[in-house]
Amino acid sequence: MTLTRAARQLEETNFFYITKDGVNIVIESKYDKGELYERMKTYMISPIKEKGYIERNAVTGDMILAGTSALAEKTTLNEGRLKTYAVYARAFDKKCIQSELIDPDRQAEVELWKYDPKLLASDGIADPVSVALSIDSNNDERVEDAVDYMINNTWRDLRW
Repeated sequence: MTLTRAARQLEETNFFYITKDGVNIVIESKYDKGELYERMKTYMISPIKEKGYIERNAVTGDMILAGTSALAEKTTLNEGRLKTYAVYARAFDKKCIQSELIDPDRQAEVELWKYDPKLLASDGIADPVSVALSIDSNNDERVEDAVDYMINNTWRDLRW
C-alpha cells in the first residue's frame, strides 16, 4: 500500500510516467536526471531534524561526514576547522549534545537526521542530494558553487 501511495504521489507531480506491467508499477521520469532534480527540489526537505555539538572523541562509527565536511570531500571547497557529522536521530543519545560551540578544535558539529544517513552513504560520506538539501540555506557563494559542482558531477556519474 505504501509503495502504491508513493507511486501515486510521484505521478501527481506530473514529472513521471507511471505504467503497470502485470503486478509491477513502472515509474519513468519525463526529464533527464539534472532537470528532474531541479524540478523536484521544491518537494524535498532537509534531512536534519536537529543540530548541536559534541566532543570529537565522542564521534562514533554510526556517524558519517555531512554538511560542508562532506562537501569539502567531494569538491575543491576548503574544509573549515569544524567537522560535521550526521547520525540517525533515533539511534543517538541527545544527552551529550551541546547547543553552543566552544572550541572548534575539540568539538564537532552533529546533525541528527530524520533517516539513517548510512543507508545512502558512500565511503563514510553522506549522499550528495542529502548534503545539498542539508546546506541549502547557506548563503556563502563558495558553498553554493561547490554544491552545484557536486550535484552536476553526481548526475554525470550516475547511470540509469
